[in-house]
Amino acid sequence: MSWYTIATGGVSMGERMRITGGGSLAVAAGLFVGGGVGGLADPTSAIHLVGDLRIDNTGTAGKALWREPSGSGSNVTTIAAGAQGGDINYTWPLAAPSQSGQVLAATTAGAWSWASAPAYSAANAIHEMGGI
Repeated sequence: MSWYTIATGGVSMGERMRITGGGSLAVAAGLFVGGGVGGLADPTSAIHLVGDLRIDNTGTAGKALWREPSGSGSNVTTIAAGAQGGDINYTWPLAAPSQSGQVLAATTAGAWSWASAPAYSAANAIHEMGGI
C-alpha cells in the first residue's frame, strides 16, 4: 500500500509512504502522526509524532537504532531494553551540561542529571577493584 503527495492540478509529486506486505513502514519525508495538536499539521521533521512511541518486538527486545552519517559508513548506535522485572522510566536532564566533561548521574527513581566525573587515581582504581 502506498501514499502519494498530490500537488495542485492533480499532478503526482511522488511516493511519500509505503506499507509492505510484511508490515514494514517506509516514509519518504513529512509524516505527521497524531491529532488534536493545535495547528501542527505541517511537520518540519521527517516524522513528527504527537504522543507516545512504543517499540515492540516478538521474542527479542525492541530497540531504537541511529545510523551514522551516510558518508561516514554504515555503523549504528542502538538502545535496547533488556529482560526486566518491572517498568523502568528515565527522565532526561532539563538542560545541557554546564561544563565540558560532565557525565549523566541517576537517582534510583530514574531521574538523570549532569554531574562532574569522579577523579580517579591509579591507587583508587586498584582499591576499588579489590587490590592486585
